[in-house]
Amino acid sequence: MSAPTHARASPSRRAPRSAWRLALQGLGFLAGAGVLAWCVHRALGDPAQRAQLSRLLDAPWWAVAGMLGLSLGAIACDGLMFRAVLSPVRRLPRLDLAAVGGVCSALAYLPFKMSLLFRFVHHHRRDGVPILTIGAWVAATGALLLASVVPVVTATLTLDPGSRAWWWVAIAGVPALGLIGHLLSRALASDAAWRTIVGVLERTGIGLLRRAAHGRALRNLHGGVRMLADPLAITTGLVFRSAVVAAQAARFMLAARIAGVEVSWDQALVAGAAYNLVQAVSPGGVAGFREAGAAGAMKLLHGPDLLSTVLVVTIAEAVTNLLAGTAGAVYLRVDRLLLGPARAPEAPVAPPVPVDQ
Repeated sequence: MSAPTHARASPSRRAPRSAWRLALQGLGFLAGAGVLAWCVHRALGDPAQRAQLSRLLDAPWWAVAGMLGLSLGAIACDGLMFRAVLSPVRRLPRLDLAAVGGVCSALAYLPFKMSLLFRFVHHHRRDGVPILTIGAWVAATGALLLASVVPVVTATLTLDPGSRAWWWVAIAGVPALGLIGHLLSRALASDAAWRTIVGVLERTGIGLLRRAAHGRALRNLHGGVRMLADPLAITTGLVFRSAVVAAQAARFMLAARIAGVEVSWDQALVAGAAYNLVQAVSPGGVAGFREAGAAGAMKLLHGPDLLSTVLVVTIAEAVTNLLAGTAGAVYLRVDRLLLGPARAPEAPVAPPVPVDQ
């Protein structure tokens, strides 16, 4: 009788934790909105910043088109990056991944990680990808995100920005981290490592772990390591991930041109890296925190307040994300996704092919 009682009690113990988690994310969203309002108030309250923002109305068409095009390019590269990472396990249509990226970019402004939730729901219900495989997939893309921004952050904190050493670390560090991640994943995905993991779980003596050693969940979860162990997948994914950061940097260069301020490429690259990093880790929506992070990073290198430049980027991206999200939702028929029957999940992912042979 004690076991069933414990099973019935555990959901009630988890419910308060879930409620607290949702409450914290909601507060995070409100805090982000407050930060964004503060950024706008500060920019409008400074005559120089206000003059820079007013230039947006007189911006040349090619600059506006470039901002919108770079935003769309970043969404497309992000979708291609997701496709490349999943390719060792499943191949999904390129246009579908681009459309999912558009919807996720629009949902990123909302709290509770709605963009991530949509990705899970879409790929599980429409494509039949197992939940744990999607989790491993997202974790693998997160590793590529870190590989693309950590060298820039490291160079900025340790070296003179704009120096030759700074550029070497910021650029060459990306493939170096990718290679390290690939070698570690390759070692874990090898046949010997697979047998070791299964053996350890079997020797624990815990029934749940022993069943998991040969179950579907572990094989699906191990797919994340298989993704990064594939040289083509990690190389292609890292190229597209780096292209997203480069597109963000180019947007900051164009935004500075529109605002009439001088920004160097190293400053734009740091701002783009900060923009991407905050967007990935912020649980309460990206609005506010991302702008403050990018403006702070640019101020660290530049000195003057470039908040108006960041707000120009935000305005252009908001327009693009709204259009891309609407087009993606129409293409994917989100109404059918939410209301229609779920597709049966795919068969369990096969154990990884030994890579040491």
